[in-house]
Amino acid sequence: MSSSSSSTSAPTVSSPSPVQLHTFPTALSLKLTDDNFLVWSQQVLAQVEGLNLLSFLESPLTPSRFLFGTTVNPAFLLHKQQDNLLVAWLLASMSPSMLTQMVGLRFAYLTWDKLNVYYASHTRAKIRKLKLLLKTPKRDRSISTYLLDIKKVVDSLAATGSAITAEDHIDAVLDGLPEEYDAFITSITSQLDPYTIEDIESLPFAQE
Repeated sequence: MSSSSSSTSAPTVSSPSPVQLHTFPTALSLKLTDDNFLVWSQQVLAQVEGLNLLSFLESPLTPSRFLFGTTVNPAFLLHKQQDNLLVAWLLASMSPSMLTQMVGLRFAYLTWDKLNVYYASHTRAKIRKLKLLLKTPKRDRSISTYLLDIKKVVDSLAATGSAITAEDHIDAVLDGLPEEYDAFITSITSQLDPYTIEDIESLPFAQE
């Protein structure tokens, strides 16, 4: 879906709107912030798909406004009302800081499109920052603190949807160890049987 201006009118289509108007009595308890879009959007989609309203998020098409001459199409009015209710529910499920990003967006599909574009960019920047943190050497940290710091970064990357494998985790641990761990690294990398991340995390304590 391409991003559209908030002032653009939604294109029309002759297909009918939903025959039933769905209301959203309460907003989601989890408010959208800069860091929880994946979890928040999963809840949104479950609710929207459950009400058979996914087309409002995915498509700008609306029923024709008029049937004959100046006779207003009831399906258009129902579609417009349903879209407004969905937009209001989405906005009510966002934190105040996110609401400023949504100013001027009139339709649900524009709101959803803006969120996906915003978070795609935000997530890419966050992933770059986290991957740089994975390359931070141990230095003066204890081995337990070093391993915990790496695990936190790996968990944060996983939360963004980035594919982090056990091998990536192990490589991050080994790459940051100082020279006095060279013998340990050699013993690990020369083994035929693969080590788990639990094995890797337990062995450096003996050397420290």
